[in-house]
Amino acid sequence: MAESGPLAAGGTGALSVAFMQVFVRQCGWQGGLALALLLLAGLSEGLSLLLFIPALELAGLGTGSLPTGGLRPLLDRLPLPQSLAGLLAVCLALILVRTVLMRLKTAHLTRLMLAFTDAVRMRLFRAVSRARWSALGRIRPADINHMVTTDVMRIEGVALALLQGLNAGVMIAVYLSVSLLLAPQITAIVLGIGAGMFAVLYPLRRRAVRSGMAVGDGRRALFRTLTEFLGSIKVARSFQAEDRYIAEFERVLERMRADTMAVVSLQQTTAMLFQCTGVVALCAILYAGATWLALGGAQLAILIVLYARLSPLMTQLQTGVQQFLVQLPSFAAAQSMARALEAAAETAEPPVAADLMAPPVADQMAAPARLRPDIRFDAVGFHYPGAPPVLRDLSVHIPAHQITAIIGPSGSGKTTIADLLMGFIEPAAGAILIDGKPLTPPLLPAWRRQVAYVPQEAFLLHASIRANLHLAVPAAGEAALWEALDLAAAGDFVRQLPHGLDTVVGERGTRLSGGERQRIALARALLRRPGLLILDEATSALDAQSQASIARSIGGLRGRTTVVTIAHRLSMMAFADQVVVIEAGRVTEAGSFAALAGRDDGHLARVLRLEQAPPQRAGHPEDSTSRLTERA
Repeated sequence: MAESGPLAAGGTGALSVAFMQVFVRQCGWQGGLALALLLLAGLSEGLSLLLFIPALELAGLGTGSLPTGGLRPLLDRLPLPQSLAGLLAVCLALILVRTVLMRLKTAHLTRLMLAFTDAVRMRLFRAVSRARWSALGRIRPADINHMVTTDVMRIEGVALALLQGLNAGVMIAVYLSVSLLLAPQITAIVLGIGAGMFAVLYPLRRRAVRSGMAVGDGRRALFRTLTEFLGSIKVARSFQAEDRYIAEFERVLERMRADTMAVVSLQQTTAMLFQCTGVVALCAILYAGATWLALGGAQLAILIVLYARLSPLMTQLQTGVQQFLVQLPSFAAAQSMARALEAAAETAEPPVAADLMAPPVADQMAAPARLRPDIRFDAVGFHYPGAPPVLRDLSVHIPAHQITAIIGPSGSGKTTIADLLMGFIEPAAGAILIDGKPLTPPLLPAWRRQVAYVPQEAFLLHASIRANLHLAVPAAGEAALWEALDLAAAGDFVRQLPHGLDTVVGERGTRLSGGERQRIALARALLRRPGLLILDEATSALDAQSQASIARSIGGLRGRTTVVTIAHRLSMMAFADQVVVIEAGRVTEAGSFAALAGRDDGHLARVLRLEQAPPQRAGHPEDSTSRLTERA
């Protein structure tokens, strides 16, 4: 597929050719069938028009004889009836055939257009779903959303304009062929006028491309502004920023309005020029036919009918070309995004050892995961583009089937470690070893089938609790769902809901409290019975009693599941087999909870002192300041 580059490099022509190549490849043999239907419909109409000439003459409406050059030999070869009624019956049959063919043609072309746009949309969706996390992070979610929806609809407009132009082109060719048989000189005049108009309108078509790019950019900006505002509406209102968003929204609308009016102005200018040219062409045909060529009445009547059919087709062809060019930039943008994401796709999974493969989904409920991950970070370094290092020469061992708590101040790199464990990002230096094997892209699919991840911000579908749990294990039965909910301390509150498991949680779970959302997300992860469970501040919204209950449940996974918990609360680290302290991207302490708690100058000891410190005395803000300084 084509890149967006042709707009700047090879120009509109190169991009147009690229689009047509992609369209033809997608259509395959179905495109040949569409062309055949177009030709048959055109030929049936052209032949019916030709037969009206002898019919009119038989009716006594024509004067003069038919030309002997091309039309007479053609009609002589056809087994035509010699009576007026017979000729009219043949004409009627041809028109009926054309009507059926036109219906079949329209339905077939519509299917081709929809199949093409669905293929573009699916390519984008697959590219997004398979791209590395680092590549997705460089693209606004609003841009992806807009591309897969609105921009692809504009690409549908490109395909529609192409098909309409092809239809108009075939019919124009048929009508011109009939006109050549009747009056070659007049046909030459019509062709000359049409070619001249297309040449004159070339600058307008170039402007159409620029206008199309501006309209596409404006729609993307509008979508970004709306998505950003809806995603941060609470924050925007808390800072009284609504007026700023309203002003920005209005600016984008004004720009879009101006760009859209430019496109409409181009279309109206084109239509006006074609209408004026059409009147000139009609006068020229009538004058040349009646005086210069001395055509008979029947021939002049058919020529006028031909011109009446040709004129709107020529306008349709020009409009189709213009619409094609206006919306073509969306095709370039879509292919550019798809190519960029496909280039960043995670490598397809090759065969791996059986002990690294997850059991089938149906078996996951009956047996624990077979993966026994022994994880090592070997001198791992990581940094985001243009930013200082997040992790520096980090080495840590996470034993299989034990619980490891990773703690440290905010910004120390804890969540980055979770992202590395999931394979969302790759180390800039060093390696992550799973049972001694490097965690490289070929291993990721098998690895992720064994991992469950619960982030701090719990994501829930706008669906029932049952559907949210089935996201992890679609085949899970009722008993397994309740078992997972009870392990996550969510069973009691779900039983009290009016519809139980079938309660709809709202967009992103907004009908539940923050703690309830986290418990559902944790239950979903536990339902998977993973080999590795990663909890990234997954209980931060829970009260102390709920956290203690979940801590007991997670502690019960010891010996069956490797657990990595990233936490600030003591209840989510005290049960760990080992505690790893990360500060400034390095491991500064590692050991059992008791051992680290006993180090007076250690991070865990400072956290314990803060947790156990009495409430500050009223009127002594310096106490608060000192504690905040110590916590930082």
